[in-house]
Amino acid sequence: PRFIDLSGDAARAAAQGVAGSVSSATSIYYAARKASNAAATYTIGGCTDVNTNIGSLLAGGLPSGYTVTGAGTCTDGNTTTCTVTNTNVTPSQAASAVIVCAL
Repeated sequence: PRFIDLSGDAARAAAQGVAGSVSSATSIYYAARKASNAAATYTIGGCTDVNTNIGSLLAGGLPSGYTVTGAGTCTDGNTTTCTVTNTNVTPSQAASAVIVCAL
């Protein structure tokens, strides 16, 4: 083939990159909370909490066109999986983010 459409691969890779950022951000937040950092004032008990507090977790917040969803919940220091979806493309592309809960 002379032309190959890689837009789906690029959109999936972008979703995976944002999911990695969300995973890292919750790990760093958990460590800050355990170290009694004064800025660590809210709890993360699951995907809903990540979505609510994403502006504080990621510098600049969640990129436009992305969502964090999932019914997963967990206890302090344990993990659950959320879905990060890139809705900027059709069909939308999703990736998993493993978050660390901080209660």
